[in-house]
Amino acid sequence: MIQDMPAPIIASHDRAKSDTSTPDTTPVETYPCNAKVESSPGPSLHMSLPHIAVPVPMFAHQLFQPMPATVAPPPPYSTPPPDQPAYGYCDFLYHVGFMQGYFSDIKVNFPIQQTSYALHSIVLARSPFFYRRLLSSGGAEDGMGRLEIEVHGSHEALHTALGHLYRPLAQQDLCYIVSERPQVAAELLQLSDELELDLLQHQILLISTQNLNQHSVYFWISVLVAQTARKPWMDVLDYHIIQFLTSILPGQLDAFPTHSEEHEQIISLGSTTAATVAAKNPGVMDLVHIYAGLPTSYLKRCLEHKDLCVTNVLQRYVFATQVLRAREQMGQRDLSVAMQFQSKGDADILLVKRPSRMFGRWKPKDDDEP
Repeated sequence: MIQDMPAPIIASHDRAKSDTSTPDTTPVETYPCNAKVESSPGPSLHMSLPHIAVPVPMFAHQLFQPMPATVAPPPPYSTPPPDQPAYGYCDFLYHVGFMQGYFSDIKVNFPIQQTSYALHSIVLARSPFFYRRLLSSGGAEDGMGRLEIEVHGSHEALHTALGHLYRPLAQQDLCYIVSERPQVAAELLQLSDELELDLLQHQILLISTQNLNQHSVYFWISVLVAQTARKPWMDVLDYHIIQFLTSILPGQLDAFPTHSEEHEQIISLGSTTAATVAAKNPGVMDLVHIYAGLPTSYLKRCLEHKDLCVTNVLQRYVFATQVLRAREQMGQRDLSVAMQFQSKGDADILLVKRPSRMFGRWKPKDDDEP
């Protein structure tokens, strides 16, 4: 029986190794879930298996612990030494157990994705979410347990998350997903939050934030803007996006002058002439166009942010006016910039909404009218 998925998300990263002592478990064809495959009898139960290591758990728990009376996370245990060949065992679990569904003891239905999987309770228990659901579900009379789980995300993201329980995604797998399939990476962040896969969520966040660029930052901002319920992983991603836009990206583009001659020239000139001087720097104009494409909430936070690497308040004001001028060329005339002076003489800028104009005809009242 082959699981209902065309192929793993990264077919090129097949880690199955050929061994004369183990059967060839690589699937040749894929079939719908619960389809009968007469030509493939499945692996033999009398094969000699090499010494294998226990897979690294998704969360800490003990082996051979009695089932507790109440629903609670399992207690911790020490992970196996890293030199043991755990990946060979995980490959066997992935290909034979997950992809082909052999020796499964539970059928899990996902109504949102409209698919079902023949899975293994001991593997699902690596997720605290599945662990609690398995404790509360009880056993079935025919020996095959059944669960119905509602989680969000596409079929591809769900397949990847479930496969991660059997064979943890390697670093190159996650880098491929983040760079080539960012939508799947965003759905995996949501799924890992629902399934409580903290390590997977941390790895995706780390790779995503370390590889932000001028193009990917727009995608991740759109992911955060589309979310309704706020989650902790969103705050982490939001923080790194703001830091990238205000501190890292201006440095990469060499947007703002740091040498003293140009710095003094901008201070001594008025805002109009200073804008002309700043426009000669191509890095400034690149940053202007990037900022002009930001949503209003992120644009306001970035222009007013204390970590924006400008040399003085006049340079910040000039840059803000250039950004708003670029937005006007894109048809967005909803914002204006103003100087804000503090009581101690400090100055800063403030991005405010432009008041709407009332159109009408001026008709003064005559003196003779009552």
